[in-house]
Amino acid sequence: MKNYDLFQEGETEIVDQTASGIHLSKYQRIKASNHYRKSTGVNKCGNCAEHLKKNMHGKNYHKCKLIGLSDSEATDIQVGAVCDAHRLGVE
Repeated sequence: MKNYDLFQEGETEIVDQTASGIHLSKYQRIKASNHYRKSTGVNKCGNCAEHLKKNMHGKNYHKCKLIGLSDSEATDIQVGAVCDAHRLGVE
């Protein structure tokens, strides 16, 4: 992408920082590096050994031990998703 320079003549090149992962949170980087995606097979986050279900305020929140166990929604996972770090669990 090009940006016109107001104080000098010419243009400068702008690097797209969102594509390079610079603005991703720690949790988003972990999900991206493990290729977190919607599951199409029997392996899902819901049956992974790293899956943990927390009950707070009368609701269930699904967390992954690899991502983190904070009370923030940033660490929430979808039960129907899967990543490359999947290990078949007990459930």
